[in-house]
Amino acid sequence: MSEEIISAIPRRTPQSSIVASENRLGQNLRNANALQGKSLNRLDRYILSQLFGPFVFFLVIFCGILWLNQAVKIIDLVVGNGQSGRVFVEISLLLLPRVLEGVIAIAGFASAVFLTNRLYGESELVIMMSAGRGPFRLAVPYLYFGAFCFFLVSLMAHFISPISTDQFGQRQFEIKQAFVAQIIQEGTFISPDASVTLFFGFTGANGDLRDVLIREREEDGGETLYTALQGKILQDDSSAQILLLDGSIQRIDAGAETLSVIQFDSLSYDLSRFGSFGVERSIGAASFTTPSLLGLRQNAEIPAPVLQERSWAIHERVLDALIAFVAPLMGVAALLVGRFQRTGFMVRILGAVLLMVAVNALQGALVSATLKSDLPIGIIYLPIIFAVVTSWVLLWIGSQSTVTVPFLSRNRRRGVPT
Repeated sequence: MSEEIISAIPRRTPQSSIVASENRLGQNLRNANALQGKSLNRLDRYILSQLFGPFVFFLVIFCGILWLNQAVKIIDLVVGNGQSGRVFVEISLLLLPRVLEGVIAIAGFASAVFLTNRLYGESELVIMMSAGRGPFRLAVPYLYFGAFCFFLVSLMAHFISPISTDQFGQRQFEIKQAFVAQIIQEGTFISPDASVTLFFGFTGANGDLRDVLIREREEDGGETLYTALQGKILQDDSSAQILLLDGSIQRIDAGAETLSVIQFDSLSYDLSRFGSFGVERSIGAASFTTPSLLGLRQNAEIPAPVLQERSWAIHERVLDALIAFVAPLMGVAALLVGRFQRTGFMVRILGAVLLMVAVNALQGALVSATLKSDLPIGIIYLPIIFAVVTSWVLLWIGSQSTVTVPFLSRNRRRGVPT
């Protein structure tokens, strides 16, 4: 008997044969309770396994869109500093963990809605209900799937994302520090600030320069022009200079309207003012793993605002993981609120999307209100409570055959319990 019930579930029964399938299963309903323990476990595994395919699909789609949007923003940083394509790929990959952290909850929700709608459309869910499964029992594998999403987001938020964020910030800092690479470019007029223009006819791999021109403009209208046949880049950890060889300095005095020319054999031109030597990189809470933040909270020398920032970082990571846990539950609850409909479940799908949007909007509003006032930080977890309670109410409505929900219970099939 159990084999007949189980084998009927994965099979994609055409819509025209729903009644015939239910009639064949009708003779087994007397034994459903005896087989329930074994059948339900296998059905849970079946539903759970079917969730992973759509989840990977939506994860790739959403992650690709957001990752591309973030990667475009760093093109100017890489190209403007004369970096190679390899550096662009490296920095772009460092963005992936943070992007994944933000889309796992959405992908889990979308996969839950997609699979539930598909199981309804292919009659598998109808057969499961005919075998005695109610909405609460059908939601169990979605809870396991939510726990899987919770684990993924927790892993990303507490460990992987902070590490990648720290490396991303370090690479950005290194690129900006290497300002000489963007100043010394062959055959191009470069203006590191509004008053200076540089030109180099030739730049060698070992720092050799030829046909050097440097023009400085003063506020009173005067100008100073440095020219040299040859030059050499001199750089260390604290400064960067150009050694000009065999050149001249031509200065125009706007007030006296005079031109003075000075010939030189060698002259040192300081480039350090265009960079940020000696400036340390600021590291925010997003660059620390959660265990590191918990350890830093014990340091009495850290100022109170910094401690508050780090406490907020921990709570936001926990909140994001909890949102990922309840997202699949909201998706399945919104679709199981009514009975089977031949006309489809577009209204329920839209309701599920609105529910997810409402939870995220409530989360953003409470986080913003808590940051701007002295409200207790615990209220940011109200969206989780709202999502769980709303999902439970929707599942309860779906399990009550006497409860009628407007726009969700039209064209009900007779004899199909919820």
